[in-house]
Amino acid sequence: MLEHHGAQEQARLLARFKQLRDWQSTQQQLLMQQQQQQLDVFRQEQERVQQLISKQRQMQWGVQQQQQQQPKNGEVLACVVEYGSNCDLP
Repeated sequence: MLEHHGAQEQARLLARFKQLRDWQSTQQQLLMQQQQQQLDVFRQEQERVQQLISKQRQMQWGVQQQQQQQPKNGEVLACVVEYGSNCDLP
C-alpha cells in the first residue's frame, strides 16, 4: 500500500512539476514579448528625437549660414577699411 501511495505521490508531483515548467515557459515568453515591445518603443522614440535634433541643427545652421552669407551694412566697408583687400567675409 505504501508503494502504491508513493507512486501516486510521485505521479502527482511530476504532473505539478510539468505544470509549473509550462507556466514558467509561458511567463518567460510574455516577458520576452514585453521587452521586445519596450525596445521597439525606445527605438522609435530615439529615432524621433534624433530627427528632431537633426531638424533643429539644420534650422540653426541654415540661419547661421544665411547670416554669414549676407553681411550687414557696414561690415564690408569696415572690413575693407581695417584689413584692406584681405577680407575674410563670405
